Amino acid sequence: MRTARNRSVTPRPLGVLAAIVALGCLAAWAGGCSKINPVVQPVIQPVVKPVVKLVSGSVIGKKVIVAPFWDKTGNAALPLDKLFLAPLKAGIAGEDGNARLVEAPEIEDIVRKHRGSLTGLSGVLDLSRKAREAGANALVTGIVQSVRVREGKTGVYGFRSPASIYTAAVSLWVYDTAHGTKVLDKAVEVTMKIARDEDMGTEGAENAPSVEDLFAELVDKAAGEVRGALANMPFTGRVARVEKDKILVRAGRDVGIETGMIFDIHTQGPEMSGVSGEKYQTLGPWTGVARVIETAEGQSVALVIEGGPVREGDSVRVRE
Repeated sequence: MRTARNRSVTPRPLGVLAAIVALGCLAAWAGGCSKINPVVQPVIQPVVKPVVKLVSGSVIGKKVIVAPFWDKTGNAALPLDKLFLAPLKAGIAGEDGNARLVEAPEIEDIVRKHRGSLTGLSGVLDLSRKAREAGANALVTGIVQSVRVREGKTGVYGFRSPASIYTAAVSLWVYDTAHGTKVLDKAVEVTMKIARDEDMGTEGAENAPSVEDLFAELVDKAAGEVRGALANMPFTGRVARVEKDKILVRAGRDVGIETGMIFDIHTQGPEMSGVSGEKYQTLGPWTGVARVIETAEGQSVALVIEGGPVREGDSVRVRE
């Protein structure tokens, strides 16, 4: 009778080499290699593609109009432009460049004169059209609520001193100008205890939180909410011009559009009315596909590779 031999479980050099080659192929495919065996690619793609999307995926930014907020503080002496609006614009733009501010005095003036919520008005759609014409993807506005003050105490138990507790709040609205829909409707609130000057002494008063600190915290929180809403809002551009099989879109490197990206093109759909009488512009049927072949600051050129005909005013969305 033949006795089975014990087989070694030590990896052989050939096996290690094969593993290295396999990993190399995965890395090459992730970097854009197109020569991988088509039988293997469907197997590794679901594993590698999410990683590629996280590491090298481009984030499409938005062009944003930050319009005046309705001042309901009841304090005409409070410099809201300095305390809130100007720093909010800077906070929304941030350092990542995913939001580009658009100056639109006409639209800012319309919102300033309206003095209130834009929800439920048919004029929102007209305002969205004006914002689109100014090149904006989103419109930000809202209400700065009255600053509430109540008496309380600050400090550790047993050594607490009187303090005024300030609460500042803002209602934030972000509109997608492509449709006139509101993508963010949220109240943001911050509270801060500010000790009374007479109970703190000179040195303590100099280091105490101030109304400026209160609004700085409010701005930081509000800007974060707006940036999150903009990041989750799909980018929608417009076809500005059509020349044979090429289209011009008024968005380019300034918002992160790169050569090789794919646009899905849609016609404009019908206007729809909401339950409160508000009107929305719907996205129409898919009409074609275009590949970006040239980008510049503020515009890009794409080649229509499928479908058509494409017309000026059609909507484009970046395919993920």
